[in-house]
Amino acid sequence: NIEAIVKGDSKVYSIACASILAKVYRDRIMYEAHKKWPVYDFAKNKGYPTFHHRSMVATHGACEIHRRTFGPVRKVLEQMEKENNASANGAKLRKGSNKGEKE
Repeated sequence: NIEAIVKGDSKVYSIACASILAKVYRDRIMYEAHKKWPVYDFAKNKGYPTFHHRSMVATHGACEIHRRTFGPVRKVLEQMEKENNASANGAKLRKGSNKGEKE
């Protein structure tokens, strides 16, 4: 028998304890992620989409722990893909622009 308890961490001691343990564990994971990818400042933002964190994702793209299905990350990745495709197409056009020209 399962019962959902709204705001359970403020009503049930064991839920409050589990919530604290989960947050401490998540913070440790994010601190380790900060060591590997310091540019995203995971030690400070714990992975929450702060302005600085979002701007770093926009500048550097997503690292392997970013959720690609999270809307803001997905939008950045889609934009980067469009820019890469446009850049690649531009390079092809520049490379092909010499065809027919006399040397």
